[in-house]
Amino acid sequence: MNRWTSQTGLSLFELLIALALLAVIAVGIASAFGLGMRLYDRTGALGELAPELAARTQLRTLMALATPPTQIATFPIVFEGETDALSFITRATPAGLSDAAALRVSVNQNGTELVMEIASLQDDGMVRQVWAFPLTLTSAPAEFSYFDDRTVPPEWRTTWDDENALPALVRITVPEGARPEWPDFTVRPVLRQE
Repeated sequence: MNRWTSQTGLSLFELLIALALLAVIAVGIASAFGLGMRLYDRTGALGELAPELAARTQLRTLMALATPPTQIATFPIVFEGETDALSFITRATPAGLSDAAALRVSVNQNGTELVMEIASLQDDGMVRQVWAFPLTLTSAPAEFSYFDDRTVPPEWRTTWDDENALPALVRITVPEGARPEWPDFTVRPVLRQE
């Protein structure tokens, strides 16, 4: 009979190490599952706001490419800025609207909703089609302001009525409590008359 027989099974020490490893793995899986559930909840909430957030991004892009009033066109190119609304022309047309001569973009308060309207224009300035996109729901009216860097000293104005130039900056301020939240929104038109 051999005195050195091999033992089968686990020793108590090996069993404790295996249980500790299983506990670490279980904690990791629980954390990943909890993170996944929070991400799912937040993605669902963000999905409800996706149209407004996409419209806001589109507004920023189009406003940054506003066409200066000095460009020659068969229709008037004017940037109009009021305390509660604005309107401008851009020749930057998104894919799918390549046959439009330009777009007229307007932002105004419609009750408790801040709305962007985009009208595609023909070569003669006639409107072909109009789309409306909600930007945010507000409890109080939004405020529009326009930065004039040609004055001494440069200043923010509540209206823009210069038919020969674009403002240096455009700012839309929405009171707290808007849904979706409206952070600081300031855009500098890229194509400016100098």
